[in-house]
Amino acid sequence: MNYKKIFSPTGILVNLNKFNDATCANIVITSLNNDIVYRNTSNSDSLSEVFKIYHNGEAIFKILYEQGRQKIAEFINIMIQEYIEKKEILTETLDKYREINLLYNFGEKMSYFADIQTTADGILNKAVKMLKFDFAVITQKTSDIRDGVINNTDFFPNTPALIIQMMKIEKLIYKDKKADIISNIENDSILNSGPGGLLKSVIFAPLKVKNNIIGAIILGTCYDYKYKAQDLKLLTTIAAASAITIENVKLYEEQRDAFSRVVHSLIETVEQLDKHSKGHSSRVAKLSFGIGKFLKLNASQLIILKLASLLHDIGKIGIKDNDDYKKHPQNGYEITRHIKKLNDISTVILHHHENFDGTGFPSNLSGEEIPLLSRIISVSDYMDSLTTKLHYTLYMALEKIELLSGTKFDPVVIKALIEYHDNLEK
Repeated sequence: MNYKKIFSPTGILVNLNKFNDATCANIVITSLNNDIVYRNTSNSDSLSEVFKIYHNGEAIFKILYEQGRQKIAEFINIMIQEYIEKKEILTETLDKYREINLLYNFGEKMSYFADIQTTADGILNKAVKMLKFDFAVITQKTSDIRDGVINNTDFFPNTPALIIQMMKIEKLIYKDKKADIISNIENDSILNSGPGGLLKSVIFAPLKVKNNIIGAIILGTCYDYKYKAQDLKLLTTIAAASAITIENVKLYEEQRDAFSRVVHSLIETVEQLDKHSKGHSSRVAKLSFGIGKFLKLNASQLIILKLASLLHDIGKIGIKDNDDYKKHPQNGYEITRHIKKLNDISTVILHHHENFDGTGFPSNLSGEEIPLLSRIISVSDYMDSLTTKLHYTLYMALEKIELLSGTKFDPVVIKALIEYHDNLEK
């Protein structure tokens, strides 16, 4: 607390002046170094008595007052103590609010990251706006004896001496299981890595989920910076939010990998039905994704587009002859709409054989009645068939597709396709 603010207009100055006017008291208040912080008289010769004001067991001010007026000094002491108490309660309340707000905002922003590396980078890029550090890592505790380090390229230069220091600190965190500050590593016989050691001061906290340590966040400076208790409290709050986010991302990655295996298994099943279609789904997905980016689709749309492209022919499972070919979009829709993680793509798959002029199937939709993602897959699917099954050159295929702009295909998608290929050639 800045004690001198006590005697400002926003502190007790107004009430103190009123009190002294009412009691006709002459006083001077100084710091322990005799710097005057308040006075209402220019003649201090008569102020022979001294009353010390204490806070948390330490003297903070001296009141100089006239003999026989100790009650005045005692009352001023009460005024100051009450002001400090109110300020501390307010500060504590604000700190709690900031902590809750930080946890909410931090967790909300981190929830958008889809992998551990990006999450670690995001956490440290957020933390650098709140705390001072030159180097930083987030470690992930594993069953391996060499607990893995998630590196952030902006804050971790990967020098041998720094890696050694970070590994020693990491082991200390896992052993003591608490957040802490080490202000001068050079004086620490365990953590000092000798010549070349970059860290001078460090602050660190474990990442805990349900009392289990899953990793640690370690920040450090290359100069003797003294971290304070409030820095440790802030880092502990960041660690709490980060731990939950990292654990959620790990679970998401596990689910994503499992889901990816299921999707690729389905693709293999479809491609086994036609030896000429090997790799077709992947090529359609790659081209669709490229077109989608040129159409400035958002991240969510691009994910749905890629997945729908990979599975656009899933409805061919169960179709035994070409006479039933037109049934495969409807079959694909029925298969995917009953799978929770695939129901977003079911409508896209259903309409990927609609034509822009309304002559397609299965619903004879036209123009913008056809979902945009379906219109993109329609172009990509046809483009890949021309270049692989019919052996068209890229130039010939683009020329053929341009002729079908406005009839079979959406002109806007055709334009994006051409821009995509023009960009590849640059």
